[in-house]
Amino acid sequence: MENGKIYSMYHQKSLRIVAAKKETVKEHTDLHWHDCCELELVVGGRGTHIINGNSYPIREGDLYFLTKEDNHKIIADEPVTTLGIMFDEELVSKSLFLSIPSVRVCSNDMIANIGGQKRTCVEKYFENILSEESSENKLFMSELYISGLIECIIIELFRALTESNSETISDDVANRALMYIHSHYAEDITLSSLAKEVHMSPNYLSSYFKNAIGKNFKDYLIELRIKHAGRLLANTNLSVTDICFSCGFSSYAHFIRTFRTRHGVTPLEFRKIHKEKNN
Repeated sequence: MENGKIYSMYHQKSLRIVAAKKETVKEHTDLHWHDCCELELVVGGRGTHIINGNSYPIREGDLYFLTKEDNHKIIADEPVTTLGIMFDEELVSKSLFLSIPSVRVCSNDMIANIGGQKRTCVEKYFENILSEESSENKLFMSELYISGLIECIIIELFRALTESNSETISDDVANRALMYIHSHYAEDITLSSLAKEVHMSPNYLSSYFKNAIGKNFKDYLIELRIKHAGRLLANTNLSVTDICFSCGFSSYAHFIRTFRTRHGVTPLEFRKIHKEKNN
């Protein structure tokens, strides 16, 4: 893996940009994830991009958004060059992050190929951020400028993902419920605690959630917890017990039983399969 010039690699509290870079992958990257968000645009090369276990052919114009929940790796058939921004989620508006769960309903992995004028604009947004970050002197209203550009890139991606899909959730209450679940899934959350958060009675929320999301609260929560457990099993050496409780399960036996029901294998078998696949 050959890195291009790293324009910044720090964690300045006020700006919250972790890295802004142009990078070239000559062969491959290891499967990895970050403790921040990442936006990248492919500007050249061919290969395969694996996001959360799903494979995508790499094409110029691929734009993708990864949160702390996502893992990925790149396998390059020919050198793959990207423009990338890594940043804390606090850099962009909360309302934008509230829309992430609804976008994932129609596209679980937030990746799309953009072309034409949209790609030209998005590439310019990236270049402006990199230029801003490479400046020796902090420019006037730099934080606001960079934040706005990042939001423009995310919005362009979300538009590309949702414009041809009618499943996107536009309901504000459903979005707030999903955001709360995704932020607190590792805690002891219940339908009652969620109902308080969105100011509804539990009974009303139960039917409301099922109609808006397509599955009931309990099933959605368990599915989310199992998904995160799978990522930890595949990408860390944490014990199965630690993963069980860090993903919100209160019973080890219930976790093992639920995981096997969902995946057809035990957590340890799942880990072995994924370790062998990625070696």
